[in-house]
Amino acid sequence: MTEKRRHGKELENAIFDATIDILNDDGLDGVTFSKVAARVKTSRPVIYRRWDSPFSLALEAIRNKIRQDNHGHMQDITLSGQNLSEDLSQVLQRYMVVMNTFSRYYVSLLLAGTNSDDTSVLDDVFEHGNQENIKTMTVILNRAIDRDEIKEDKFSNETKLLPFEWLRYHLFTESKVSDEQLKTFIKCVLVPVYTQK
Repeated sequence: MTEKRRHGKELENAIFDATIDILNDDGLDGVTFSKVAARVKTSRPVIYRRWDSPFSLALEAIRNKIRQDNHGHMQDITLSGQNLSEDLSQVLQRYMVVMNTFSRYYVSLLLAGTNSDDTSVLDDVFEHGNQENIKTMTVILNRAIDRDEIKEDKFSNETKLLPFEWLRYHLFTESKVSDEQLKTFIKCVLVPVYTQK
């Protein structure tokens, strides 16, 4: 009995799953188009047509895994907090899922990126992430304005990125952030920064 050929999203998801399995088993160096194609039972040209390099495939597979673990994109979150602190907590808890998934692969991606032309791919991922985080913070701050917690959104992009940069710092230093640390950071740092007169 012949296997039904997969197409579209089904094939893409199978490619991503196989890539993640290879990353987990063999690391980034183990990800090759041939190996992924063999696991998925598809041809290499199918993969060559879509991705420029095994690095870009690995990166996209990781982003897909983050979306799965996080039940969608960060910006898809429906905020339900009653105040600025609760909205920040809701978003940053979700961002921690992103960081925890990404941290499994971060060091090998960073090292590969610094040793090849793939640096720009990694830079693009970080820049895209920053833009999405700025949009998310703008939504949070607009909700705070609607609740009269702050007067206006006069914050620079750097200030809007502060919570995400703090969590990324912990990714780089490979130190876990506890719920208590996150609460303290929100209460003692973020809320005062965003509500200052």
